[in-house]
Amino acid sequence: MDIEIKKVVVGILKTNCYIIFNKKTVTIIDPGDEAEKIINYLEKKKNPDVQNILLTHAHPDHIGALEELSKKYPQARIYLSQKDIDFEKNRTEKSVYFSMVFPKVKVKFLPISDKEIIPFGNDEFRVIETPGHTPGSLCYLIANSLFSGDTLFYRSYGITDFPGGDDLAMKASLKKLSKLPDETIVYPGHLQKTTIAEEKEFGYLS
Repeated sequence: MDIEIKKVVVGILKTNCYIIFNKKTVTIIDPGDEAEKIINYLEKKKNPDVQNILLTHAHPDHIGALEELSKKYPQARIYLSQKDIDFEKNRTEKSVYFSMVFPKVKVKFLPISDKEIIPFGNDEFRVIETPGHTPGSLCYLIANSLFSGDTLFYRSYGITDFPGGDDLAMKASLKKLSKLPDETIVYPGHLQKTTIAEEKEFGYLS
């Protein structure tokens, strides 16, 4: 595997945006806020080819910089679960936190689902559906690196009491992730990285 992973922490909720390089080819995961901060880092790399923008779910702290990035890098393909697209568009309850961002994001999403493959240079991401935090929450696996969004954290896992959350679905998703190799490195949507083995040891993937 010939990739480099850079974490850029953005926004008031300190969301982990990941910038992944495969030589000059780039994938961005969860550009939650501070588009200028993300772009400035990329521009230091001199003409990066931003190929993909992968979204683990549609909460505002994970998509807040999306529109600006899509204008800066119009060639980038933007992936999101159709389940989150439909849920966020169709919900009737109004919340300042959830309703202020998603309806204003004017980009073309490419819907993806479980086990799909997203090419990335000479490598690829595998899509893993992990509902619970939202109906369409996704994780992305490349080699032994898992980008888990708000499904699995260091010594914790995603809350399920937001609209669309589902505790039983979260438990099933965590069980699904527990079957990954122990050495898999987990890059979560917030806080520090961990491994599948560590979270098994501490009981979050038991």
